[in-house]
Amino acid sequence: MKRPHPIASAFFLTALLFAAPLSAAPGKKLFSAREAIRSPVVTPLDALDKYLSAARTAADAAVMGEYAYALARAGLAEAAFYNIDRALITEHLDPAVRFYLAELLNAAGLADASAEQGAPVPAWLGAPLKLPALALPVPGGDFDDASAATKPPTAAGWTTPTAPPGRPAPTAAPRA
Repeated sequence: MKRPHPIASAFFLTALLFAAPLSAAPGKKLFSAREAIRSPVVTPLDALDKYLSAARTAADAAVMGEYAYALARAGLAEAAFYNIDRALITEHLDPAVRFYLAELLNAAGLADASAEQGAPVPAWLGAPLKLPALALPVPGGDFDDASAATKPPTAAGWTTPTAPPGRPAPTAAPRA
């Protein structure tokens, strides 16, 4: 087996030494945002402003989850759920992300779903904050008609879908 070049190894080890301390601790902006969200005198929108600058380029799932929590505290439900979704895609098993998800679900009135996601409160927070009730608008259209128009699969495969009212039924393309 070929041994790595000593200069390349030294460069790699030096990069690891300098990168580890930078990524291990939250930055000053994040500390400031955390202080703002816990403060009773800072408005939720001012705390959100601090989180925006702290979480703008965050790749850490927990920071994305904190940002979603700050959005929920400011009453911005759709943005909060969008950002908690980003955090879950990044790291769905992170206990902090699961805590923020549980809190958002609870604020949306989904207590049973919230209980399933339960996780300990992050150490920096101490105790959960009181979030306002979050309401997400229901998408337009008639879901019952759309779902009734689809046919379940059969033993021979998927059936041809029916057309929505007022449109012609789709036809199968001829096979070459």
